[in-house]
Amino acid sequence: MLMSLMDKHYARSIKSGLSNLIKHRNNFTL
Repeated sequence: MLMSLMDKHYARSIKSGLSNLIKHRNNFTL
């Protein structure tokens, strides 16, 4: 139970982090 909750939390943070990276990359267009 606890592990699944942690997995969900990390997955959510990773998704948000990836979306933020994509947004920044689109803004700066390296």
